[in-house]
Amino acid sequence: MDKLIIVNSTDLFTRIALLENNELAELYIENLNRRRLSGNIYCGIVTKILPGMQAAFVDIGLEKDAFLYIQDITSFRDLESPLEDEDEDNGSHYINQTHPEITHYEMSIDQLLKLGQKIIVQITREPMEMKGARVSTNIALPGRYLVILPTLFHIGISKRIRSAEERNRLRVLVEKIKPNASGVIVRTVAEGCDEEDLRADIQNLNMAWLKIQSASQKCKPPSLLHRDLDALFRVIRDLFDDTIKRVLIDTESDFMQCKEFVSRFAPSLINRIELYTARDPIFDHYNITGEIEKALQRKVWLPSGGYIVIDQTEAMVVIDVNTGRFVGTENLEDTVYKTNLEAADIIARQIRLRGLGGIIVMDFIDMEKQEHREEVIRRLQLAFECDKGRVNISPFTPMGLVEMTRKRTKRTLQRTLLQQCPTCSGSGHIKHPQTIAFQLYSELKDILSRPGYHSLQVKAHPSLKPFIDERIEKLRSLFGIRCCNISVMLDPNIQIETYRIFRL
Repeated sequence: MDKLIIVNSTDLFTRIALLENNELAELYIENLNRRRLSGNIYCGIVTKILPGMQAAFVDIGLEKDAFLYIQDITSFRDLESPLEDEDEDNGSHYINQTHPEITHYEMSIDQLLKLGQKIIVQITREPMEMKGARVSTNIALPGRYLVILPTLFHIGISKRIRSAEERNRLRVLVEKIKPNASGVIVRTVAEGCDEEDLRADIQNLNMAWLKIQSASQKCKPPSLLHRDLDALFRVIRDLFDDTIKRVLIDTESDFMQCKEFVSRFAPSLINRIELYTARDPIFDHYNITGEIEKALQRKVWLPSGGYIVIDQTEAMVVIDVNTGRFVGTENLEDTVYKTNLEAADIIARQIRLRGLGGIIVMDFIDMEKQEHREEVIRRLQLAFECDKGRVNISPFTPMGLVEMTRKRTKRTLQRTLLQQCPTCSGSGHIKHPQTIAFQLYSELKDILSRPGYHSLQVKAHPSLKPFIDERIEKLRSLFGIRCCNISVMLDPNIQIETYRIFRL
């Protein structure tokens, strides 16, 4: 597979695109005025303990206090069984577990934490609108080849390293060089690395942890102890390997910094980093801008003429598949089957591109044959093989739905680039002009029923005029022309759902 990394930097934001076979697969956007918080480490202070929820609030200096579950506390983690090898290798699995059943543990969170306690935590989930950040005391510091877990004692090997011999070799090496009091995850890119590379990586990470500990002893909470790398260097650290043919960067300063950064751990890859100097904007040249616009739409067309509709709700993402203009050439079952196979590929691509995570429910078109349903699931699993996130896909349910979960690793594209509509407040709908006119009619009728309120002026959007005129005629027939002197003032700058009534 031909892979490119395209980097566009401005004074407002940095945008990084991963292209696979000339198609936009993943997009990373960092607003320089609102940088990513996930991965940052803070010295916080416990402000509230909730034994009923086995959780606590921690002040880390942000607008809202962060949320800490009991299973994200190191001393609680020590009670659990050893962790299995990881299927994603950035360490987030260890610092951000899903909320498991914990009733079989007798320890309560108020036995682990006290109000006013000083505590080191790492953000595992960004703050979201009404919710504060989620944090953990299970710290993970990712490097190029390894992730150090200073508060755990586990060695994990990325499941993407499939050779049993290589896995055993890496485990022996890591056990030899790791600090006694720390755990380690071996990342996928470490496959084939020698001891020297791994030792240098672990020494750098251990030095960073010692600096964090030292800073925590001197600081007054809440305070920031460690900031994760900026978007460009995170992507280079995590994605830039032998499978990437080129990295194109459109600003000279980022180009030079990127080359210097890569020289520390992969000097053999430096020649693949290039400065883009063409006149056209780099994202336009590779048709990335147009793909981003499409990724912000609800409807996505399939090559055959079918389409999918993607809706993000508070609880989950819902995806619906439709045949659209595709009528097929053989029979209905064949048409539906081909549409669903196309949809499986597009759905996987759109989920990665849009950064969707959590629970995702897909409503494929009903298929009669069991082998067709199994093939659609296999196609969906195959399409997610390039995804570094943790993905679990279930078979078709009795209702004909496919359910999956995907680890949230970043803000969705929609939350990054869009804001809530001030007119519809995010519902996606506004009232029909006829509905607004009837609401206005009810208010006018109530006002005219009172003594002394016969001359009124209505200020409204021009699109409401025909419906308002119809309602006013009805009021005149009801109250009489002399008792119903109503004038209408049209204002195109007023929102369509907004109107004003003035007494003259």
